[in-house]
Amino acid sequence: SGHFAHSKGNVFFGVRTFADAFYLTELQKLVGEGGGNLKVAIALSEEDPRQEALSKYPLLHFQRGFVHEVAKTTMAGQYKDIVAYLAGPKPAVDAAMRVLLSARVPVQNMRFDKFN
Repeated sequence: SGHFAHSKGNVFFGVRTFADAFYLTELQKLVGEGGGNLKVAIALSEEDPRQEALSKYPLLHFQRGFVHEVAKTTMAGQYKDIVAYLAGPKPAVDAAMRVLLSARVPVQNMRFDKFN
C-alpha cells in the first residue's frame, strides 16, 4: 500500500530455529518494496543463522538470540516517537515490554497481544 514510502518500520520475528520461520519470502518482498524504510530481523533462539537462510533471504537480517534481545540491540538509541506492536507468548511479550519500558517508551505507545 506504499506505507513505507513515508514511514519507517522494524519487524522482529522470533523463532527457535530456521525451520520454525514462515512467510520469509513474503517478508523479503515487503522489505524490497519498502525502499529502505522497512527492516526485518529474524531472531533464532536455539541456533546460529544458517548460510542457507542468509543466501536465500539476503534482505532479511538473521541473528542468534531471543527476539527481545535482538530488538534491544538493533533499536538502541532509536526509541523516540515509536509505536510498538508486540505479539507472542506471555514471557516473550513481557520481556519485550521490559525492554521498551527501560528505554522510556510510553505505555500508551505499546500495543500487545499475549497468547499461548
